[in-house]
Amino acid sequence: MKISYTFRTVIGLFLTSAFLTGCHVREQPAAPENAFSEPTNVSLPKPGKCVTPPSGLVSWWPGDGNAVDIVDNNHGALQNGATFAPGMVELAFSLDGTDDYVSIPNLDMNVFSFEAWVKRDRIDVPGFDRLLMSVDCGGWGVYFDGDNSVRLTYTCYSNVGSGGTVTDFEWHHIAVTYDGFTAYFYLDGTLDSSSPYGVSFNSQNGGNYSIGSRGASEFFKGLIDEVRVYDRALSGAEIQAIFAAGSAGMCKDDGKVTICHKPGTPAQKTMVIPIQALAAHLGHGDVIGPCP
Repeated sequence: MKISYTFRTVIGLFLTSAFLTGCHVREQPAAPENAFSEPTNVSLPKPGKCVTPPSGLVSWWPGDGNAVDIVDNNHGALQNGATFAPGMVELAFSLDGTDDYVSIPNLDMNVFSFEAWVKRDRIDVPGFDRLLMSVDCGGWGVYFDGDNSVRLTYTCYSNVGSGGTVTDFEWHHIAVTYDGFTAYFYLDGTLDSSSPYGVSFNSQNGGNYSIGSRGASEFFKGLIDEVRVYDRALSGAEIQAIFAAGSAGMCKDDGKVTICHKPGTPAQKTMVIPIQALAAHLGHGDVIGPCP
C-alpha cells in the first residue's frame, strides 16, 4: 500500500508533537532500512477510546499472554513455541514463520467476518502467510498470497483476493467479510475491493482451524493481534470504527454487548451485559444481538 508521506517523516512529526504536548508515546522498534524504499501510504490511527464490540461477535483471541477466547469457549492452544510480544493492543501472538501457530476449534460458518491487527516480518513469500485457516478442505481461511495481497479461500478449491497489498513491516488492520454472495476486503479501515464468491463453506471433516498457519504447514512470520470472528458480515462503518480505535482497541473490561436472553420460556428479552459475562450467557442458549 502506498502513502503520501514517508514513514520517517510521519513518525518524526508524531514524536515531535508528542514531546511538545507531553502525551504518552509507546516506543516501537525501527523498521529495516529497505522497508520503505519508496513512499508508503500508511495512515496510523490516533489513540482514542475503545470501541464497543459489534453484534455478532463469536470468538475473540486478544493474544494477551494466552490463547483464551474471551467471548466463547473456543480456546486456542499454542503450538511449537508460539509466544507473545508487544502488540497493537497490549500483547500479540508472536510467530516465527517456521513452525509456530495457535490451534483453535472449528469455525465453520457460511456468513462471517474476520478481522485482526497484523505486523509482517517478511514479504514476497514464495507460498502463503496464513492468518486464520481451516486445516481441512471445505472450510475457509484468510491469508497473504505470494504477491502480498490478502485472500479469502474455500480451502483446497478456490480463492478470491484484494486489489491492494501489504508490503511493509508496520501494523495494519486486515478485515474480510462474506455475506454468502460477495467477499469484501478492508485494509486499514477502508474498503479495498470486493469480489462475487458463491460458495458454501463446510469443512469436510469438521476439522480445526489455526491462527498463523494451515495446521502444521504454511506458517506466518510476525505478529497477529486481536483476532476476532463474527457470524455476520460487518459493515464498512463498523470496520472503520475498529480501525479508528487504534491501540485503544475494543472494549473488554467496561465494554457492553446486547444479547437476546432466552430463559426457556416465551418471555425472552433483550439485555445489555458486560462483555466478560458473554461466555456464560452464550453457554445457556442466549444469542448476540437484540431479540426479534
